[in-house]
Amino acid sequence: MDRNECLMLDGRLRIIEAFLQILQWGSMEVHLLIEFYLLKKPFDINWQIPSFLINFFKRCEIMDKLFLIGFMGSGKSTVGKKLSLILNTSYIDTDSLIEETYQKKIPAIFKEEGENAFRKYETDILHTVTAEIVSTGGGIVEKDENVKWMQKNGVIIYLQSNFDEITTRLEKDSFRPLWDKSLADRRKLYIKRVIMYEQYADLVIDTTQKDIEAIAHEIIHEYTYNYKPNREKYRKEILKG
Repeated sequence: MDRNECLMLDGRLRIIEAFLQILQWGSMEVHLLIEFYLLKKPFDINWQIPSFLINFFKRCEIMDKLFLIGFMGSGKSTVGKKLSLILNTSYIDTDSLIEETYQKKIPAIFKEEGENAFRKYETDILHTVTAEIVSTGGGIVEKDENVKWMQKNGVIIYLQSNFDEITTRLEKDSFRPLWDKSLADRRKLYIKRVIMYEQYADLVIDTTQKDIEAIAHEIIHEYTYNYKPNREKYRKEILKG
């Protein structure tokens, strides 16, 4: 896609954005205007992202790296894979990459080498990732070095789930060393990490009782319309040619 085409898409993005700001006031007239005169089809309120926005991300290469953070069982890996399919871009899971690189399962690393060794591997792996969509381990925020690196190199998206839902999802999961604790210890770890997730996240997406497709589209929507700083930065880069 050449510069003029990118500018044309960016113009359409600005128009949609302006109308959506008005829509927040509940204007049915503007809603109908978008339906019949701009999009030429019913306006989809279920987070179905117009194809031209996805093409805008992929072909103009303006998308930041998206780092998915959240507690174990929040759906980071599944959502990350779905995002990569929708946006047709690269994806990696840091836990899987650790196991592949060090030829050892994570429970074995914890048992044989300890959590400190695992955290070192995690940091080393994080600094090597080149994928655009990155699902991270639940404890990635335990080290300031990791947080600063993600803040510098992309957008941090927190996939939020309440404790009860996490407990249900992990009920039959016996492969998470830090979850194999008493209920009180699990809750303590959950509260500790949630505080960090909320502190460091650029965007927060509630995943409670939502399907993967809806979560992925909501991430794209929130990134497109509510993550302003980087979008403005990239627009300036496009305009410079």
